[in-house]
Amino acid sequence: MKKIIYLIVLFSVLNTFSQNSNDIGKISLSIVMPENLEDLDDSNLSNLETKILEIVNKTGLSGTGYNNNFVIYPKFTIYNTKISKGMQNITFIDCELSLFIKQVDNNMVFSSISKKLNGNGLSKQEAISNAIDTLDSTEEAFSKFIEKGKSRIIQYYESKCADLIVQADGLAKRQSYEEAITLLLSVPSEVSCFSKVQSKTIEIYKSYQSYRCGGLLQQAQSDAAQNDFSSSLSSLSQIDPSSKCGPEAKALMAKIEGKIDAANRQQFQAAMMVYKDAVQLEKQRINAVRDIAVEYARNQPKPVTNNYLILIR
Repeated sequence: MKKIIYLIVLFSVLNTFSQNSNDIGKISLSIVMPENLEDLDDSNLSNLETKILEIVNKTGLSGTGYNNNFVIYPKFTIYNTKISKGMQNITFIDCELSLFIKQVDNNMVFSSISKKLNGNGLSKQEAISNAIDTLDSTEEAFSKFIEKGKSRIIQYYESKCADLIVQADGLAKRQSYEEAITLLLSVPSEVSCFSKVQSKTIEIYKSYQSYRCGGLLQQAQSDAAQNDFSSSLSSLSQIDPSSKCGPEAKALMAKIEGKIDAANRQQFQAAMMVYKDAVQLEKQRINAVRDIAVEYARNQPKPVTNNYLILIR
């Protein structure tokens, strides 16, 4: 009996909201898994997801990302099931796992691979788990599969880089600064326009700073008036010196310098550092845009998880 189980139309995207700053500049593949499949229980699905994540991470890509435009997803095929009867019945299965790297926007498959697997166990679930366990994430075929997908993704960004910068500019003009920054940070470091993207990101960040610095300054002034210098410094440290509020923020810091106690002294020195050290200021900007992208992605609504299954027997 041949049974093919796979997904169409909509996916349940896992790992989408576990981004961190270390993913900046990496090609990101959101791992797509069904919430349920006939014959595969939760343990089987979790095991398969872990294997896919290992395959992705071993090639230097990120299994998480700032958008869901590129995904990697499996198709699991059970060709044959046999039960050997004895004191303990043993289930044997012949199956195949296929992996696909796909661009969601245009439904294009960038790379694919299929591996035949065999497994056995005291139950069908154990046999499936055993088959998944035989996958070797270090196998060269998987590396070639990922590298092909990576190459195609880089080609995509090479062709779209100018358009993405224009799109980010448009978002910034509509004051959708966080979305614009997140869009730009999705561009991999291998793309030739990466330095232009970084410059545009900092430019939009500065506009974002000028947009929100008034509120931060007002909060800092209010906290300082109540002698809550820790909260005041926290707000002041988020104001970029190049923003329109930069001079007022620096003046407020000078005003409260003589009022802070030893507990706040280190916080004060860290906040002042960006006004004195251009290198430190640039580092702060890079960290800030990363944090903005992480937070923006985390706060996006989760994708619809209605799954459509086709079973061919």
